[in-house]
Amino acid sequence: INAVGAALSAIREAHARAAADGYLNRTLTGRDGPVIWPACFRAAATKRADSTVGAILVTLVPPEVLTEPFAGTWKTPPPPDAVERRLGVPHLTWVFVDPWEARRGIGTALMAEAFAWARWAGVEKIALSVYPDNPAARSLYAKFGFEEEGRLTGHSKKAVGYRDEIVMGVWLIPRPAGGGEERGRAG
Repeated sequence: INAVGAALSAIREAHARAAADGYLNRTLTGRDGPVIWPACFRAAATKRADSTVGAILVTLVPPEVLTEPFAGTWKTPPPPDAVERRLGVPHLTWVFVDPWEARRGIGTALMAEAFAWARWAGVEKIALSVYPDNPAARSLYAKFGFEEEGRLTGHSKKAVGYRDEIVMGVWLIPRPAGGGEERGRAG
């Protein structure tokens, strides 16, 4: 039974790594919006600098993502200077920590670096979405002040079927007046 369990675990890990590679490629090719390179960070193993144990990629999503469900992708390609002109909202698109390195503070360190950059750059709000069955990520995001702003039901089509996503956000400035239900929220 232990050998079967180990084999299943290895298959799940290989599938998870393949999925992560696919998502990373999607982000790096710009399909998630322009990458905000100064806000992206990589954590390397202490003994091997070429071994990535964690990474965070931040992209620019359309400003409508804050008020309209399913507005997380650009309807038309954004201009090449969209990041410099701040034509959207920074979105934590990809946060990864190697499962063997989990619970060692890597995610916290990556988030702290991204937040330091965001505050330095004068970012007002950061958005993200997360699967409901990812308690480790949700806990990390809550530690940084992210709050649930809505739920996109059956939003993502995956090999296992349609998945819900929880939309979260955090204001880095005092929350502007007039926000909330009267402006509309995802969900």
